[in-house]
Amino acid sequence: MTCVRNVLGNPFFAVRYAHADAASVLRWAADLGLDRGRADALRPDLLGHPSERELLGALSWLPERAAAAARRGRPDAFARYLEGLAGAWLDCRENCPALPFGGRSAPRDGPEAAARLWLAAAARTALGTGMRLLAVAAPERLLTSPIGRTCENRLVEVAFVGIGSCYGRRGRGIGGQAVQSPVKRVPHAM
Repeated sequence: MTCVRNVLGNPFFAVRYAHADAASVLRWAADLGLDRGRADALRPDLLGHPSERELLGALSWLPERAAAAARRGRPDAFARYLEGLAGAWLDCRENCPALPFGGRSAPRDGPEAAARLWLAAAARTALGTGMRLLAVAAPERLLTSPIGRTCENRLVEVAFVGIGSCYGRRGRGIGGQAVQSPVKRVPHAM
């Protein structure tokens, strides 16, 4: 039985998990009545923690990494960039939580929380866009089975083929290349 293991060492799972996690932060914020406000009210000076700066730096490279991968016909390089971006988001979320129940490092005021929510939205958008460029589904939620495998609609897609390669269905990937990779559908194990 081939399933995607729920470990952050699995690049396919790590990128999808980071995207779903950023989406989860935004859902929780909405449930708590926290609003990130208008974009012109964002105060980037409040994003001064090293992990926030690292994430901002990683986000800034998205257009260049996508264009370079398309020019060179190297989607695997873009997939590795997404792995790094996912790691930067998860580090930032751990060190600088956007929600008020994040312990000592939780935001102390509204503008700081709003800035971190904007950062979560940017990470979700960048990761989702990157996965869609590679023809991989970008789930807002990851459902897991009791045995620790990622299962969506009782089926599992195994999409990362080798390290850093993330084609998940037929379609067009980076550079307009036709994508047809082996996608194995495995029934949900009870």
